[in-house]
Amino acid sequence: MKRTVVPYSGTVAIDAWLANLYDVTVTDTNAFTIANPVNADADGQRITITIRNTSGSTLGTVTWGTLYKLAAWTSPSPGFSRSIDFRYDGSAWVEVSRTPSDVPN
Repeated sequence: MKRTVVPYSGTVAIDAWLANLYDVTVTDTNAFTIANPVNADADGQRITITIRNTSGSTLGTVTWGTLYKLAAWTSPSPGFSRSIDFRYDGSAWVEVSRTPSDVPN
């Protein structure tokens, strides 16, 4: 498995060809979007996205791109993270699992 740190901004870009594990460190309380991944490799490909809250406060709204199929998202509390794992089904990124509660950063 390969891990990459993804730059945090108003739109977080995920390049599925670069890695399997993606870390996003959120530093403010602005709303942001996790964009649809680009460069999906093949049906069955898996990616895990970890969102770390270092903002010191509640995160702004996280919007997931339209190709993510997931249950309602709960953002991590200040000083914590949450991860979510997706499997590509050839057309969408379907949630496989996630951390059930906050994990310390």
